[in-house]
Amino acid sequence: MYLHVLILLFFSRLLLAQPTVLAKNITANIANVTSTSFLGTKPGCQRKCGNLSVPYPFSIGAACSFDLPFVINCSNSEPFIGNVVVLSISPTQVRVQNEVASMCYNKTGAVTNDSGLALTSLTLPFDWPYTFSDTANKLTVVGCDDLGELWADSQDAGILVSACGSIFSNSTDMTGANCPGIGCCQTDIPKGLKTYNVSLSSFYNHTQVLSKDKCGYAFVGEQDSFHYSNLQIFRTPISGTE
Repeated sequence: MYLHVLILLFFSRLLLAQPTVLAKNITANIANVTSTSFLGTKPGCQRKCGNLSVPYPFSIGAACSFDLPFVINCSNSEPFIGNVVVLSISPTQVRVQNEVASMCYNKTGAVTNDSGLALTSLTLPFDWPYTFSDTANKLTVVGCDDLGELWADSQDAGILVSACGSIFSNSTDMTGANCPGIGCCQTDIPKGLKTYNVSLSSFYNHTQVLSKDKCGYAFVGEQDSFHYSNLQIFRTPISGTE
């Protein structure tokens, strides 16, 4: 299942020789910028991709950008940085799309065909001036019998840097707050993170809570990006049967 949320990337450095304009569910936060202004699009360059305005030093196409990390590729009116969909750009933030790990189970505890990815990842080039914001993003796990783990590199050769488990017996009570700690948990991510994997597993394959909740979800995203009012969107099967 391919679901998306907003995440926030921290833009760690931008060395500009002259005042220029800085120019997606993945996300970037641009801070400590040496440019003195956030101007409009560079003259003679395409200004928008779909509904997204692209200010310099970001640009649509390499010829108009300050450098490779700021190139926005516009495909069918959808903006990308690398292979990540860009949602918004400001002097302090660039928001992009991110996948949600999801797993669903049947009454025997077997994974169902409408499950999604148990492992999701996002990698920023190490020579690019971006990191994932440790102040805006959290590792979030949603479900009644689920464990989410954040690995700083690949799960085979990486380092476990964050994890949280979500256990609850009655998902019908999961309403209201974004993540109140009931049927949902959040934990910090480390500073300076450039690549990560999110792995999702279940303690008992939902066999003890199946009548209330057959699926679990995990993602890195903005702290307030999840709302229980949107949970039904997560639960809608893409294909397959139990």
